[in-house]
Amino acid sequence: MANKAKVSFEGQNHVGVRVGLKETAEPWARIELDDGSIVRLKTVVTEVVRVLDKYDAEGVPIYVVKSTNIASVECPEHLRKDAQKTPKEVQ
Repeated sequence: MANKAKVSFEGQNHVGVRVGLKETAEPWARIELDDGSIVRLKTVVTEVVRVLDKYDAEGVPIYVVKSTNIASVECPEHLRKDAQKTPKEVQ
């Protein structure tokens, strides 16, 4: 099997098979904080491996998902450090 991969699951190494994936349009999660800031989060999946011969209590195969999180923060001007100072004043 050419798509075999080694993965860690429940503290042990297992053999799995890489599963192809197709990116679909997933929106950013938008979280509004009490201080007026907005946090935006998005998970980018880079690889999915189905662990061979491992299943959950309902018989569903176990998948290990490798991903990266992207975060962006917008905050009100009054929370920014030195927001009102010119570059010379910051030095």
